[in-house]
Amino acid sequence: MPKSLTPEQVKTLMMEAVKAVQDANVPEDLRVTAFEKSFDALIGSEGKAGGGEERAGSGGQRELETGMNGPSLDGVTARLSLDPELVSEIYYVDGDSLGLALASSKLDPRKAVGTQQIALLIAAGRQAGGWEEWTSIERIREVCRDYGRFDVANFASTIKRMGDIFSFRGRARQLELRLTRPGFEEAAELARELGGV
Repeated sequence: MPKSLTPEQVKTLMMEAVKAVQDANVPEDLRVTAFEKSFDALIGSEGKAGGGEERAGSGGQRELETGMNGPSLDGVTARLSLDPELVSEIYYVDGDSLGLALASSKLDPRKAVGTQQIALLIAAGRQAGGWEEWTSIERIREVCRDYGRFDVANFASTIKRMGDIFSFRGRARQLELRLTRPGFEEAAELARELGGV
């Protein structure tokens, strides 16, 4: 990344790259790569690239990653058309894992609604960011436990009620889900609603 660029300039370039991908009607499965290439081109036009720095936000969160071939918050930013700062308020990266950075109080206190919010955000982040194409229900179950939203008797049926935004495969504990296009839109809307002060 050019050392002369300010965080605000980087943010502007990222949003330009997002807009370029949207305007070009890039197919869903190519959007992350298209964003990365667009962003690289825009960065290149702003000056000589530096030595691949990583900026850490609060708590060591990676706000901008330079590992363009692997999973990153950049992909989440591009796929959900969100402000990079908002993405870093919702998610954090710890090694090769993506987690939720939200305070528990931001989620709906009702277990079923909170579970659905967690499922939507976890699947959207992991799939948009390039961690995976399908998200395991077990991964969502763990996060729901961490956030105190796990209802053992109704967990599976609560997730299954989200059939309008998820595609499902597998059964029981092997169940996996993948967001549909409306699911990504709903995830972006939820992130905007829950993010910020």
